[in-house]
Parts: sequence; C-alpha cells; structure tokens
Amino acid sequence: MHERSKRWYLIGGIVALAFAAYGILTGAWSLTLVVLLIAAMYYLLRKSPPIVKQITIAAAGVTFDGAFTPWSGFDGFWFIQTPLTIEVHLHRTSAKQEIVIQIAEIPVIDIRAALSPFLTERADRTERLLDRIIRICKL
Repeated sequence: MHERSKRWYLIGGIVALAFAAYGILTGAWSLTLVVLLIAAMYYLLRKSPPIVKQITIAAAGVTFDGAFTPWSGFDGFWFIQTPLTIEVHLHRTSAKQEIVIQIAEIPVIDIRAALSPFLTERADRTERLLDRIIRICKL
C-alpha cells in the first residue's frame, strides 16, 4: 500500500474540485456528480486494509480463492517488476482474465521454476498503460 503525503491529498483535492467546477460551469452536472462521488468514495475507502486472497499452486493447477483452474485453463505467465513490487501474472484462457500475484519474499527464480513445467513464460508482456497510470498516481 502506498504512503501518501498531505501534498498528494492536496493536489488530488484540487484536481477533483477543478473538474467539479468545470462541470458546474459548463452545465455538465453528471461530470460534477461523478467526480464528487469518486472523491468521496476514495476518501471513505482509503483506510480499508487490502484484501488478502488465498492462492495455492499445485501439480494439477491453481486454486485461487477456492476456485480451482487446471493448467489447461491458462496460456502463460509473466513477471512485471515495478519500483515497489514484483508481480506474477497468470493469464486464464477461458475467462480472459489474469490472476495477479504481488510477491515479496519469494525469489522470482523459484516461482519461474515452479510454473515453467506447466506454462510458457511470455517475456514479451509489459505493464499496461492503465496499470502504469494507477501506479504513478498511487491509486
């Protein structure tokens, strides 16, 4: 979880108020309402502890929060390294979703060795633009 300074909150508040003021001045009331609701929700949820999910990697497949997916349900994995974390992405074929696991103490080489017999590593994958924006803005 990111530590945010008072300056970060001040800039965020100014940006939210600027969008809200723009919405009022241009008559875009829905924009004003959405911006104010997003700011209020962020303020209310900022102190919530992060949700902890359970994941088990076994020879038959992956169990993620109680839902089992066999290895045939995945088409690859890759690593994304950011300044704060390293993430392992497991791409599901059927749901077109990824399971994203932030790792801390486990060495990447151990995870690669555990997954390589079952999945192909897709080294060509990079961090998506939206994920990069979220990380830079510390959202």
